[in-house]
Amino acid sequence: MIVKKKASCLRTIPEAQLNYPSFVVSLTRGDRKIYSRTVTNVGLANSSYNIRDIYVPKGVSVEVNIHNRQDVMSFTAVHLKQTYEVTFTRDIKDTKKGPYGQGHMTWVYRENPIFIQV
Repeated sequence: MIVKKKASCLRTIPEAQLNYPSFVVSLTRGDRKIYSRTVTNVGLANSSYNIRDIYVPKGVSVEVNIHNRQDVMSFTAVHLKQTYEVTFTRDIKDTKKGPYGQGHMTWVYRENPIFIQV
């Protein structure tokens, strides 16, 4: 928030809990972090999205867990919300220096991609 007066926050929110579509994750060797996202269907009432591809740097693995326990995120109404978790793990034997890299994952509905930066 930008204001012309002093402001203070009584509570901070860890970056992992911000509900942005993209992910910013810092992993050192052997780290494992879980991020969750809640999405709202603003498309067609009956739509289903699945992960088409996931690309992450070598030495990092990603697992997507949709809370409805299916392989797809399905919506039966507009404005319906669903939550999914993404687990990022960096291999303990990864030799790349530094905790940073870049990747993406893509959710797809009827060949319409939704590109998420990782």
